Parts: sequence; structure tokens; C-alpha cells
Amino acid sequence: MRVRLLNSIQVLHGEGPPAPLRHNLRGLLFALLVDSDGGPVPVERLLKLAWEQQPRTRAPLHTAVSRLRGVLGDRVTHHTGPDSYQITAAGAPHLPVSADGHVSVDWYETTQLMRTAAGLHTRDPHAAVLLWEDVLAGWSPATLDTLPATQEMQRLRQRVIDAYLDAAEQLAELRLMFGEHHRLVETMTTLVEDHPRRELLRGAVMTALYRCGRSDDALGLYQAHRTWLAERSRQPGPALRLVHDRILAGDPDLYEVAIPPLPPADQAVIDSGAPHRVQPYTVRMAASMIVDDPHSPDAYSTAVDRAAAARVTAFLPEVPIMAREVQQFGGLCVREAARTVGNHRILELGAPPPSPFSLHRFAQIHCPGGYQVVYVASDVHLCEQLRTRFAKEPGVQVVAGSLRAPDQLLQEEAVRDLLQLDRPPEERETVLVRDGHDLNNTPDAYNPREVYTALLDGAAPGSMLALTNVGVPSTAAAAASIQEATQGSSYVLVPRLAAELAQIVPAGMVLGPQGVADTHAFLADPNPGHREWAHYSLTATIPA
Repeated sequence: MRVRLLNSIQVLHGEGPPAPLRHNLRGLLFALLVDSDGGPVPVERLLKLAWEQQPRTRAPLHTAVSRLRGVLGDRVTHHTGPDSYQITAAGAPHLPVSADGHVSVDWYETTQLMRTAAGLHTRDPHAAVLLWEDVLAGWSPATLDTLPATQEMQRLRQRVIDAYLDAAEQLAELRLMFGEHHRLVETMTTLVEDHPRRELLRGAVMTALYRCGRSDDALGLYQAHRTWLAERSRQPGPALRLVHDRILAGDPDLYEVAIPPLPPADQAVIDSGAPHRVQPYTVRMAASMIVDDPHSPDAYSTAVDRAAAARVTAFLPEVPIMAREVQQFGGLCVREAARTVGNHRILELGAPPPSPFSLHRFAQIHCPGGYQVVYVASDVHLCEQLRTRFAKEPGVQVVAGSLRAPDQLLQEEAVRDLLQLDRPPEERETVLVRDGHDLNNTPDAYNPREVYTALLDGAAPGSMLALTNVGVPSTAAAAASIQEATQGSSYVLVPRLAAELAQIVPAGMVLGPQGVADTHAFLADPNPGHREWAHYSLTATIPA
């Protein structure tokens, strides 16, 4: 179920049409979700919010609640002491709807996205500007004109409009920073006229008009504002007066644009030969969640990737934790293989961008006698980045390949040497084959089980296969959020159930003692939290 408050006040079930909501129901739904951020709202306050003519009894409210339950089911919960109502998770009155994956509320998701954008505003403005654009794109303040015209509702309505204007001011600041003054004038002049109290936004539009060579229009915007204030016995604020004086004086410094340089993360993508700012790439999105500082030497992502990752996190906060768990599980497998059979040969399929969790860094700790690691990545640009980053790392090689092209993979000299395919089986050493990403992008039509079988055919007893695959989202809302957040990505996820992942293990291999489990269950400090999206892992070994 999806509840929309910002572009139209609607309740959507699956792909069906919006549920019909009468005037009072729209106001009641808005009040319950916005007034206390999902917490209980007292009955008396609900009456003041949603009824323009105050009823003599509570009967109209109870009737409206009953009708709203017809739309939302048992999510509308009544509390006593104090007498109040709340929209909660289905069947779990203690859980507010904002934490319930079965109901997505655009107001909660948007405010979370705003917090994320604000955190990136100075640290990563290239990604922040994309997030602020997303925030405003899904928002239409005119929608709120359909709410009841009560005094209390007008205050609540203004709170949401103020949040919209806060976002517009942040975007305007970045547009000026990036020299996008023409676009700023096109998109925000009307907004300034509709909301005259916002002097910061007005000053930004005046500056943009000045940079567009329209000084007279900029000064006219100021004069109109001054007239409006004079009618209310007020004067423009000092910041806006300063902008006016600089425009009036023809200040050349006001033309200057200091575009922030691209951070090393974006530069690394460009240096690898990959297209920049085209569409998000899921592997780089996940990498930006693990190395979340775009100025880190390990960072490899574009602003588009980081903005898309932030959108995913706003919808599903557990995803960055899951991304780190996948990497930690790979390190655990390196340790266990080294501890149990002295393994020092590691093949990683679908290798992610460099990070502190890259497998050879675990091998440096657990294989003191030396190691051999081969990273396989399907993206040639990522291969180039891995080669560049690991050029001085002994025992590390990088090749292009994937489960979709097994013959090519098995012909790679580095792969053949690592797996010792040209030696008799009795002379081969153990090997760890780790796949935490390539399988996620490989449909069953490519028969990944046969590829793993070919890679491990004749491998020494004790050799290990370690797999991780995203699960099927537990709710339609979570699935819709993932699809929306990754729209346009060139990497298509192939989720699998735990039983489906187990069927991919080659015949003759033995599952580890934990079988197929959510990845966090393998870690020393599991932290499942509240999750709407699982990712399953397993280990399997060749018995003696």
C-alpha cells in the first residue's frame, strides 16, 4: 500500500486505481500522518484539524475513522488515555506506520531524502543537487489546497509548504554554485512571486537574473517585494538589501561562479573510461554505501550513482548495512578457508570496486605465507579501476568476465592458473570461489550452477564455494521502492528465494552447518533490525 500526500492525496493498493477519499477523509488522513509524524493524534485535535464546522459530538469523527478503516484496514488504531487515533502497521499497534514496509508514505520518504540531501549539501554537492531535484519533482504544493480550510489545518499545511520551500532554497543555492542561473530563473521565479516571505529564495532568483543579463528584472523583483512589505509596515532584510545594492552597483564579483571540482570518486570513474553522469550503475551504488566518502582514494562512483544510492537508503534504510554485510561475509569466508584447510587461492566473481573489504586485504591477514587472488568483473571500466588501484598489490590479478560467458572465463590464463586447471586433480590445492554480486545479475537461463560446477571440477577436497544473493522483497511496497530507486540502472537484479539459492550449489558439495541463511546470521555481531529485504548467503565445500 502506498499513501501519497505531496502530489495528490491518495491511497494506492498495488497497481489498482486510487481508493476514493471524501473531503473529510483526505483531511483526516493528512492529519494522522503529518501532525505527529505518525504518532497518536488526540481526538480533540483531529476535530479541529479536519472539520471546518466543529461538530457538537465526536460521532462524525468516529464515522470518518470507520470509513478510513475501510481504506486502510486495521492500521487505524484507537488509543485510550489520552483518547487518540494513530495509523500503525497492520496487526502491530506498537509500530508506527513510518517504520512499516507494508505502507509507504511519500511524506516520510521525502523528509528522509531531504535529511540525506542536507547532509551531502557541502560534502558532496554534485550528488546533493540531484537529490534536491528529486525532492521537488515529486511535490506539488497546490495539492494541499484541497484540505479542509480550518485554522489548525492551515498551520499544518504551512509546515509542509515550508519544507518544500526549504528544499527549493537549497536547490537554488546549488544552481547558483554550478552556474545554472538560466535554469534557476525558469523554475523558481513563479515560486518567489507566490511566496513573498522567502527572501533567501528571492535573493537567489535576483542573482540569477543579474547573471542572465537581466538587471532590470532583478531590481524589479526587489521593488515589488519592497512595496509588498511597505503595505505591512516592514522593510526587506539586510541580506536581500545587500543583493539589491550589488546588482544596482553592477558588482562584477556577483557574476563569478566557482563550480566545485569533481571529487576523486567521479574522477576515478572518468579515468577508467566509463561514461560519466549517464545512468546509475548498481555495483557502484553499493560501493558508495561502503566507501561513503567520495574523496576517499578507494571511492569509485559518480554523483548519479551516489544520488541513486541515497534514494534507495531513504526507502530502505537497511540496504547500506546489507552492502557492508556482503563484504564482511566474503572476508569471513577467506578467514575460514585459511583456518580450516590453509587455503590461499581466491577467485571472486562479480568483484566490486576497491574498498577496505576487498578480499585480498583479508588474505593479507589470514594467509601470511602468501596468497593468490583473482578478481573477475564484467564491466571493463571497473576492471581498469581495479587494475589501477591494485597495481602494486602482490598476488592480485584482475580479469574481465562473468557467469554469462563461462567459456571465456575458463580460458583466462589467470583463472586457469589460480584453479590449476592444467594440473591433474590430485596435484591441485584448495580454492575459494566467492560470488557476492555476479549471481545477483545472472538469470537462471545462464545456468550458474553449471558454471560453478565447471570452475570447481576436480578441485581439491576442502575447496569452498561462497554465494550471496538478494532475496525477494517481503512486501510489494519494498519491491516498488527498489524498482523506483534503481530505475535506469544498467544492472538488473535477479532476486532468489533461499531454496532457489541452495539449488545452485553443484552436486556433491556439502552445505555448511548454517545452510542457507540471511547474511547477517553468519557474522559475529548479527544485527538484523527491521528489514523488508533479505539477502541470503551460503557456504559449500567439497568433502574429503
